[in-house]
Amino acid sequence: KSNPGAWLIIRPDGDGTWKPWGRLEAWREPGNSNSVGYRFDVLPATADPVTLAGCTISSQHG
Repeated sequence: KSNPGAWLIIRPDGDGTWKPWGRLEAWREPGNSNSVGYRFDVLPATADPVTLAGCTISSQHG
């Protein structure tokens, strides 16, 4: 992965705190500068992260 980035998505917990809900990651695929990869994971409180979406898309046409 080249130039990765990740964003944590949070939600209110009801008692004035915030809980993680999901994580979105994006990166440029190595060796192919026209492709960007991404993955979205849901972060359940009582289990391991669950990947809901992930793909590599072309960035050649914007």
